[in-house]
Amino acid sequence: TWVQKIPPNLNPAIPNMPFFTGIFNIAATNVTSSMTRNVWKNFRTVLVWGLGLIIYYVTGNVELGEEWRIPNSFFVLVGFLVMLYGAYLYYRFV
Repeated sequence: TWVQKIPPNLNPAIPNMPFFTGIFNIAATNVTSSMTRNVWKNFRTVLVWGLGLIIYYVTGNVELGEEWRIPNSFFVLVGFLVMLYGAYLYYRFV
């Protein structure tokens, strides 16, 4: 059987992150809507990707960040822009 091994120096909050994120998602859906929650979840991905790019170019460490790769990074950027435009259209007309 597969057993997850947690390093002894790992912050105890990290294994519980899915639990807290789930509670936050439920609370966000109650306050707004499931569409808004999904848009924010996608923006979280944009934030992580952007921070990965910044960290790579500040530190130069490939293990901590991600370099801009042509043409793959352009595809990711265009995908995020399409998502942003779709969210704009949704909230403008719905």
